[in-house]
Amino acid sequence: MKTRIHLAAVSLALASVLTATTQAESSSATRRLLDNQLQWRTTPPLELPVLQDGSTPISYKDPSPVYYEGRWYIVASQTRYVGDRTRYSMVYFSLDDLTRPETAKVVPLLQSEEYAAAPAFFYFTPHKKWYLVFGWTDQSKKYHGPAFSTFDDIEHPERLTAPWPMVEKTPDSLPKTKNPRWLDYTIIADGAKVYMFFTDDGGNFMYCTTSEEAFPFGWGDPVVVLSEPISLIFEGSCTYKIKDGPFLTIVEAIAPGSGDRYYNSLVAEKLEGPWKFLSSADKPFAGLTNVAGSPVWSKHISHGEFLRDSYDEKMILDPARAPLLYQGWDKQSRVPGVPLGRFNGYHETPWKLSILHPIE
Repeated sequence: MKTRIHLAAVSLALASVLTATTQAESSSATRRLLDNQLQWRTTPPLELPVLQDGSTPISYKDPSPVYYEGRWYIVASQTRYVGDRTRYSMVYFSLDDLTRPETAKVVPLLQSEEYAAAPAFFYFTPHKKWYLVFGWTDQSKKYHGPAFSTFDDIEHPERLTAPWPMVEKTPDSLPKTKNPRWLDYTIIADGAKVYMFFTDDGGNFMYCTTSEEAFPFGWGDPVVVLSEPISLIFEGSCTYKIKDGPFLTIVEAIAPGSGDRYYNSLVAEKLEGPWKFLSSADKPFAGLTNVAGSPVWSKHISHGEFLRDSYDEKMILDPARAPLLYQGWDKQSRVPGVPLGRFNGYHETPWKLSILHPIE
């Protein structure tokens, strides 16, 4: 009996030490993040399986990952050249080892004539469903905005429901830029409201809210959180709740002069704000000045998300356990046989996915 009591005491003591160590690591990582002192190491591009469907594959981009029951699941945009133009759709990956991306199961999603891209992938606990929220164009309804699809079983993406618009039309209250728009929608909930954050490629960082009961409908008018030059805010934002800290948003920006994509970071105690910058082009959250690798293959640190080990709408982030999955490009390579279209061939860019690991 004494031996059992002694072993139990040792086990409890060891568990306490491990918990204290984990908490210390998390606190240290949180401090580095909030002090904007992060350094990163990049992997080479992930060699994910290429879908063979008769089209010319161009890129995988805009990844949104979740970790569930020991496996990684990633939904990303896919661009491919079909007929005489570049088309956007989405793709699903499932794998248990990120160091062996070639083993991933790959399934095409929503590959129609319409635009469907830039997914936010999460489990919405009140509905007990997996959600994709993404940008969608329905030409027949003249709709371009946020849409959603769902599936009940994460292992069966082929059961994904058809897209459904989350609003009736583009809100009149969006900032009056030369082309009023909204894009790159991400979702986070605080237990009462659900927030949809987004950008507009014009320097505006915005959100709408709805109740958990009404989600995925019932959105109020957009609120502009910040309006800045595109050298600070451009697109591809994502918002998290730091496990032992405030809310965090990372947002893609365009470095002055070079045009390189990099990530800024902002924090707030409440999702409504006020939000304040932690970083800048000179000292980015993640950019060429604080990324090392063998080699640093990409000139851009572009649209990505943390590889967090939570998976629901609360978007909990432990900075000690969260590499960053991003899209990159060397600014030189192109896909043979694919002509460049609008925006200096942006849509024909052969983006590849890669991972940033924080350096302690």
